[in-house]
Amino acid sequence: MQEVNTVLGPVDTADLGFTLCHEHVIVGSPGIRHTYPELMDWQGIVEEGVRRLTEAYDEGVRTIIDVTPHELGRDISILEEVSRRSRVQIIAATGTYVDIPRLLWHTDPDRIAALYIREIEQGIEGTGVRAGVIKVANNNRELTPEEVTVLRAAARASKTTGAPITTHSRPVEHGGESQMEVFDEEGVEPSRICIGHSNETTDVEYLRRLLRRGVYLGLDVYPSHRTPPDWEERTVIAKELIDEGFVDQLMFSHDWSIKLPPDDSWGSTSEEHNRSNPDGYLFITRRVLPKLRELGVTAEQIRVVMEDNPRRFLTLPS
Repeated sequence: MQEVNTVLGPVDTADLGFTLCHEHVIVGSPGIRHTYPELMDWQGIVEEGVRRLTEAYDEGVRTIIDVTPHELGRDISILEEVSRRSRVQIIAATGTYVDIPRLLWHTDPDRIAALYIREIEQGIEGTGVRAGVIKVANNNRELTPEEVTVLRAAARASKTTGAPITTHSRPVEHGGESQMEVFDEEGVEPSRICIGHSNETTDVEYLRRLLRRGVYLGLDVYPSHRTPPDWEERTVIAKELIDEGFVDQLMFSHDWSIKLPPDDSWGSTSEEHNRSNPDGYLFITRRVLPKLRELGVTAEQIRVVMEDNPRRFLTLPS
């Protein structure tokens, strides 16, 4: 039996089922809940998270990878309650987001890696909840020294624990290639890496170059972040990659989160956020998968993308 950590304890990877590889329940900033609690409707987020994920469970979703590290407002107590009540298994992340804390700027990568390793092997913030994935992020083709430090830390933590790495990248900047330069230097096995947000480009040759290196691609922005290409074109490109033989290296998700008034962060109101994707965690189930079937993708290929690939990605190397 191979196990992966969820917020409610370890589960057999054979029981992960239909898995969304890049989601959020809550997105914010560290410490906000305690310092400026009036900025967000915390209990409302719990209730809406339970509602949305219960709906997703009823339509076949069994697991989500919540890629919210500390800097993006990770809240383990919320993830635990939402998972318990909705029955959707939630895998939490360690790592560091784009907003790298100043305290880490000049810290040795091994010291940062030790923080990630502790959250994977012992638990997060004294809860005993262990992370199952490492999340790192950068936006530009040219990496800052601080970004390189964090990527090296993630690589070393992954090599020590076996935990996979998932990234936030900007494909229009060919950001995945910058990330892979560091991961290659650190000797990370490509099959332990998922380059995220890879469907935010129409540059299929860039995607092919990454796939040839042996990584997973997270086609994980659906329907979109109000930027091209639209969801239909993203899906046509996914079909093209499947036809070219890369079906074993693709994973789908939304990069969705619960957003309620009075939250007007991230450049949109709650109303705009929800209007952009009224299906929430079910846009792929309700729209993308039917579109793929219409394009000729088989049920077996869909099962590989939505079940087998996340399971293999999350399974620790033997």
